Amino acid sequence: MSVQIVPGLDALVPLFPLPEHVLLPAAPTPYRIFEPCYRRMVEDLLEKPADERHLVIPRIAGAAGAHGGPEPFYRVAALGLMTMATPLSDGDWLIVVEGVAPCTVDEVDAPFTPYRLARVRPLVDRPTSEPVDAPSTAELIGAVFTLFDVLGSAASDLTVSGIGAEAADRLVTYRIAAAVVEDVDLRQRILEERCDASRRRLVYDVIVELLDVASREAHRRCA
Repeated sequence: MSVQIVPGLDALVPLFPLPEHVLLPAAPTPYRIFEPCYRRMVEDLLEKPADERHLVIPRIAGAAGAHGGPEPFYRVAALGLMTMATPLSDGDWLIVVEGVAPCTVDEVDAPFTPYRLARVRPLVDRPTSEPVDAPSTAELIGAVFTLFDVLGSAASDLTVSGIGAEAADRLVTYRIAAAVVEDVDLRQRILEERCDASRRRLVYDVIVELLDVASREAHRRCA
């Protein structure tokens, strides 16, 4: 049976685990693909329609298994869609993957491909019976623009274009997190958090810390 995180998603998708990296939903991210098995992965994805080029990019959780087996990975990851693939002169590929949705990942035996495959299942937020001390989505976006004002031209690396009223609240939270959260452990925690209000609180606290650092730096320069 097909897994319907998104319409048309196959039950099995390519698995592209990476160390110390967490892809978040709503975040387009570039990758240089150089290993032969993953070059083949890109070529196979390009044979599919553009809206079906899905893969999953979990964070590697430790060293290779016993007897040189594959590295274990975190079972919560972001399903991604390869939106661009550019061949490079040395045979490598430069691809862009946009995070689509959080999911759980279970690797399957795949002797018929040189790369790993996984079965993915959707993760949904749980209903909250108790109020969470968290900012609204509007307050979270407002904090981002306050950070822009404080950082000035240095804010170019924090671009969160595409955020708007039409976007779902949780995707806005993920998109802002992708822009402002660098710590991979915290990014993994945000991805695994199943309460949107708690996710907003985690991201908002990072912005508050960045604002404090930026304000102190601004005062130091003016002193």
